[in-house]
Amino acid sequence: MTRANPGEYVDFDIPWRIDLSYSLNFSKTRTADYRRDTTVFTQYLSFNGDFSLTPNWKIGMSSGYDFRLNQISYTTMYVSRDLHCWQMSINLVPFGSYRSFSITISPKAGILRDLRVNRTRQFYDL
Repeated sequence: MTRANPGEYVDFDIPWRIDLSYSLNFSKTRTADYRRDTTVFTQYLSFNGDFSLTPNWKIGMSSGYDFRLNQISYTTMYVSRDLHCWQMSINLVPFGSYRSFSITISPKAGILRDLRVNRTRQFYDL
């Protein structure tokens, strides 16, 4: 069941993990009047990671930085709690245009997946 639905389960065996990624993109395009070429360099640094606070608690975060725009990119945070037969997760987008949070409590057994309780709030800044 875990292999079929990997996003539904959290691995509490790994005490911590961090992933870093750097991207450099070079592109040439024509200007709107088609008279000259424009060179654009885009640099992006992303990171995500998590750690197990205790054997039943896991906290994680994913974010990045766009060097061309000089701003932090879409950021998400989550907290998961193993409740023996149930699992609770809290997901948060703390800032940006699409701030939101959600709380989900769901059974671990696949046959009971319809018993999921979900609460979501979204805040849009346009």
